Amino acid sequence: MSVLSKHGALWVVIAAWALVCTPTMAVRAQPSWPNLDTLRNYPNPGGTTCRLEGSGRPGSEKGNANALKNRYKLPASGFESLLLSDMINLPSGTPETRPTSADPNNQRAVTVVGYVREVKPGGTAGESCNCRAKGKNQVDAHIELVLDPNSHDPSGKGMVVVEVQERIRRLAHQGLLTSNIGNDWSTPMLRARLLGRWVKFSGWLFYDADHHLESWQVDTTNTLDGANWRETGWEIHPVMAIETGVQPPPDARSSGTPPSPPVGNGEVRGNKHSKIYHLPGCPGFEAMSPSNIITFASEAEARQAGYRKAKNCP
Repeated sequence: MSVLSKHGALWVVIAAWALVCTPTMAVRAQPSWPNLDTLRNYPNPGGTTCRLEGSGRPGSEKGNANALKNRYKLPASGFESLLLSDMINLPSGTPETRPTSADPNNQRAVTVVGYVREVKPGGTAGESCNCRAKGKNQVDAHIELVLDPNSHDPSGKGMVVVEVQERIRRLAHQGLLTSNIGNDWSTPMLRARLLGRWVKFSGWLFYDADHHLESWQVDTTNTLDGANWRETGWEIHPVMAIETGVQPPPDARSSGTPPSPPVGNGEVRGNKHSKIYHLPGCPGFEAMSPSNIITFASEAEARQAGYRKAKNCP
């Protein structure tokens, strides 16, 4: 065989190897999506696991509604943009008839922008969707959105709820969800990163019928149940993507000068493992492994996230 023929044969072998091996390498580089149909290592009154239906009976309306709350897979066709005001105006039924789990709007994956006026643990008495678990690190994070940064009405006029549940926290921890706030979606961290800011949330629409008579869209005079605390029963539940640093939406309103968001120089460094934060000039500020560092805009933000100041830091 001539030298030219040998070289030609070698290039054929190389090309064939590339065709066979390159797709395999690309597939291996993709993170696998975990099966979270049954949540494990999740202590609750019934044991340490929790199904999608929570403590609801499979096939029942409660079981079906819980399974919608506990969705954890991304939509096949992405998220559609929706104004928060349009979300508020989605059909909410009548006082006697509420939307069920079969309502078509429950199958919509949407993106909204709202001003975060509060972030707190929700359902701490133990919700059916969470198998009655009550731990603050287990229950859903309730995030309250408004279109007017000055809206603090305790009766919830104009307020929409979006929620982050445990399956979503686990996906975020693995870096599988889109976010510019990091992979820690615990309630204290969400509060530290989101409170007092315009934020874009993407996730699944869900009508929470448990609060049907507690919304202004249904009880317009607050006389049926007398306990209104939200504008609508429609939520984004679960949230599956978060983006901060966005502009107010077209339907934003203002009744005065909005409060300023937390400010800082971004030079507060926390250690993810020890939950201790350091300031510039502190002995541990430059000593941390880069993989352990999380930055905060201020000491107040670090404390809100559950971190404490290093003892050797002035």
